Amino acid sequence: MLDAILAAAETGGFFSILFSLVAVLIAIYSIWSSRQSERNSEELQTQELLLRYDENVMSWGAECISEIAKLETILTIPKPDDFEVIYKAALLRISALIDQGRMFIPNYDTGDGHGVDKHPAYQGHRQKVLDLLMAIYDWGMKNEDQIDNDDYAGARHLFRLRREFVAEVVLLLDAKNRRETLQALSAR
Repeated sequence: MLDAILAAAETGGFFSILFSLVAVLIAIYSIWSSRQSERNSEELQTQELLLRYDENVMSWGAECISEIAKLETILTIPKPDDFEVIYKAALLRISALIDQGRMFIPNYDTGDGHGVDKHPAYQGHRQKVLDLLMAIYDWGMKNEDQIDNDDYAGARHLFRLRREFVAEVVLLLDAKNRRETLQALSAR
């Protein structure tokens, strides 16, 4: 066998075999590298999609926070003549934001049949972040007629609910981990 290899080397066949072997190894590496790149690209696309989702949720959350703060402010200032219009407009906006939130944060099913007779968007249990907005809306509807000028107790209650809401939005986003993952994928 050694004689055959030496004979092939003398005629140039050995180098031909060696070059062919190197070419095969390069082709295998190229295929592997291409698949790795494809996987990284798919993962990057997924992370970018999640980042866009996060940006939409952040925008929605910011609108919610502004409306809750507006409601708090309305409670701590002397009632203007158009108080009822301003108050109801703020509650209506919070109601609309609850419905918008359902598009980002669907109800979850625990298997207990809760809401099965309702439209699919309302079946199951609301996420805590939407429950907090509902609590604010319900509180506002229930207490509208009982609000006096300078209702600091009501404003403090809404402030506490707003803080809880912000904490839930931050948990929902997991923004820090998402950005770190996206940066790591972009660096590859």
